[in-house]
Amino acid sequence: MQNEYKAVADSYENAIFSFNDFKVGGVGGSRMIISEYHIEIPYKNMIIKVSNELGNHNLGKVDLILNNCNFYNFEITSRNHFMSLFSRKKEMLNIECINNIFKKTLQNIAITSGLEKVAKQNAFEPHITSNYTTGKWIISTKYHLEFEDKLGALKALIDFHKLIIDSI
Repeated sequence: MQNEYKAVADSYENAIFSFNDFKVGGVGGSRMIISEYHIEIPYKNMIIKVSNELGNHNLGKVDLILNNCNFYNFEITSRNHFMSLFSRKKEMLNIECINNIFKKTLQNIAITSGLEKVAKQNAFEPHITSNYTTGKWIISTKYHLEFEDKLGALKALIDFHKLIIDSI
């Protein structure tokens, strides 16, 4: 998996990849291997930070700090795959934003980046929020990694954040 994450990082200009593999004590004297993958991608004077942990919690996180820009609070969640079978809506991602124009922009970004497609085809359920704190907008994405296409989701998330930067 390390080589695959490195290849993803290498596909983005000036990205920095780091990897940490360690063992922790488990139940009954067993040892659990935990792998942490970190990628920092500079893009238009901002940095997209990715951190994925596999082995214990199997969680991922993407953070992006936006300085000196006008932005809106939003939240993106995914609908339950089971419930989507009975829903008339085609979209897997549910986008909440008080500004309808920006909401449409987010919907287009989710489709263009491939995030919507990955959410439909996998049990990928990101939780993406934006918050204004200490004079900065922080876009925080959290997701579990218990699905098949981890690298496809990673690429879609990076592209999603790059398109957010492009939209401001």
